[in-house]
Amino acid sequence: MKCPKCKKRIISKFCPDCGTAGKEELKKPEMVKDPDLTRLKNICQQYIDALDEGTYVDSDLKQYIFEEAIKAFFGKDIFKDYINES
Repeated sequence: MKCPKCKKRIISKFCPDCGTAGKEELKKPEMVKDPDLTRLKNICQQYIDALDEGTYVDSDLKQYIFEEAIKAFFGKDIFKDYINES
């Protein structure tokens, strides 16, 4: 994250260079009321199909499933707006 005052990169909520407290507290996101599960269903199906066929399963596929699940239930910008900012 960056200090709102001096714009230097900081790793905590306090900027040691200018003494400014970091960003405002991020508001905890809420689940969307009607999640679109299309992408999540598709990637889960790909995983099961690959296991069933005995084909190579990308080691990152479980991470992709996790990310799609989080985006499905909290919105497509959850990583940009909250998770990566926390």
